[in-house]
Amino acid sequence: MNICILGIGGVGGYIGGRLAQNAKQGSNQVSFIARGPHLQAVKNSGLTIKTDDEEFTAVPHRATDNPEEVGVVDLLVIGVKAYDLPGIMDHISRLAGVNTIILPLLNGISHVKELEKQFPSNLVVDACIYIASNIESPGIIRSRNRLCKIIMGKGEENLERLRPVQQVFCASQIDTELVADPLEAIWTKYLFISALACTTSLYGESIGRVLEDNTKKALFKGLVKEGVSVAQKVGISLPPDIVEQIVDRAQQAGYESKTSMQRDFEQGKKTELDALCGALVRQGAEVKTSIPLYEKVYAILKRWQD
Repeated sequence: MNICILGIGGVGGYIGGRLAQNAKQGSNQVSFIARGPHLQAVKNSGLTIKTDDEEFTAVPHRATDNPEEVGVVDLLVIGVKAYDLPGIMDHISRLAGVNTIILPLLNGISHVKELEKQFPSNLVVDACIYIASNIESPGIIRSRNRLCKIIMGKGEENLERLRPVQQVFCASQIDTELVADPLEAIWTKYLFISALACTTSLYGESIGRVLEDNTKKALFKGLVKEGVSVAQKVGISLPPDIVEQIVDRAQQAGYESKTSMQRDFEQGKKTELDALCGALVRQGAEVKTSIPLYEKVYAILKRWQD
């Protein structure tokens, strides 16, 4: 299988490193599309993956910033930040032939529709990933815990077509679950990271500090409830205790842990506010569901970002 990883940050880098390391044992080839010092480091010395249990350096088939050097692939894994997606559509068009499977591992609920609109002949997979990883320094990806799991699928009719992808990922030590309909898993993750990112960014405090304060915890829980109401309105089936599940999961996070969006706000970087908050506000309006807490938080954070 000819695979390309478009964006080798925390998510794409970890997945790409695992796939490239395993490709040495078989007939697959894995290429990276990246840029800047990170790309140069990979070209010079490979991509190093550090976890709590191991450290290894993977050498891709090709590492470049030019998709023309890679050409059309069988599987295109997209690992960029949500706000970078509009700017890489041309890259995708150069990597995706009519039979290319596109697997986006982005935060959000709207990117699959955007990709399907741009590439109607391609299979764009619904998927989410659970992972905690980041670029430690150019050429080095640090995974902060042992959890890495992908849940993906696109209807019963595509299960067999996606089976080889699942097999390649599992052989590369990437736990991958193939299901007919992953939308419940996607929305469950989205509701969790969206509400938590919004609350921690608004208050500028760690997850533990937010959850130990009754007022701040109430906002978090209120956002989750509003998100659930939108999900249900668009036809997503969620467990009756989904709000409690999400709150319990948040309480399992490290006391001093911060969300990525919160760190981006603190460091004055571009954030995923539109994907993690704005998209839900727009979806709520589209299905005529009132979500006043989200609207208020989004207005405040957008003002800060702009």
